[in-house]
Amino acid sequence: MTEEQKIRQTIEQYSSYFEHSDADVGHTQKGVWFFYEYDKEHDYYNSFIRFETAKELEHLKNMETLNGECRKWAERLDVIYGSFSGVLERLQDKN
Repeated sequence: MTEEQKIRQTIEQYSSYFEHSDADVGHTQKGVWFFYEYDKEHDYYNSFIRFETAKELEHLKNMETLNGECRKWAERLDVIYGSFSGVLERLQDKN
């Protein structure tokens, strides 16, 4: 079995995960495989991880954990951006 077939088999094995999350797998014209997650709330993609083997895909620090951590990371950034926004508004008011 080729590595591409193994990757496709792994994707099929985790199809339920992909169907019920905002994560997906892509394959470029250049042959690059990548795992990504879309953030519906903010309308952008917040993680891209390249992989070359089915084993790497399956062991992306456990895809479900990665998905949860990416969401936490996005929430933290939201708080940081909100804080900076307030600071910048105060600085602008002083000028």
